[in-house]
Amino acid sequence: MTTAAAAAAVLVGWMGFRSSADRPLSAAEQMARALAFNQAVPLVLAAVPASERPAALQGMKLPANQQAELEQQQAELVHLTLWDDMAEDGDVVTIDCDGFRQSVTLKHAPVTIAIPRPRTGLMSLTGVFDGGGGITVAVSSGAGRVPLPWLSVGQSVGVPVR
Repeated sequence: MTTAAAAAAVLVGWMGFRSSADRPLSAAEQMARALAFNQAVPLVLAAVPASERPAALQGMKLPANQQAELEQQQAELVHLTLWDDMAEDGDVVTIDCDGFRQSVTLKHAPVTIAIPRPRTGLMSLTGVFDGGGGITVAVSSGAGRVPLPWLSVGQSVGVPVR
């Protein structure tokens, strides 16, 4: 079996797999997530339309001075959609980019938030709380879904975006 075929087989196995909250991902499952992530980056994030910008800024729940700074800089906002793609067990992650920081409790149902498009092309996701079995988060990129590498509490992953 070629390397590409093996990677595809592992990824197909990942896509149909649902972890139980009390069982951590195996090394092969963790590798499959990391491989799928590495092949999918940079993530393609859609811009927030100008007509939705005021509501998006309000939804970011920023202190007034940070909101004013984003408005003054005319920072482009993008939609980030994320969810727990394994066991919905209360996993929490924090998204950091360009001084913006927001924590999200992950559910199976995708949630979309607005973030500033990172000037450096890189945002960071950090594991804050593990409901059991590791922190498992997936994001939307263009028309596809992308699993992020398995995270433990305190662990971060840099996510290239465009």
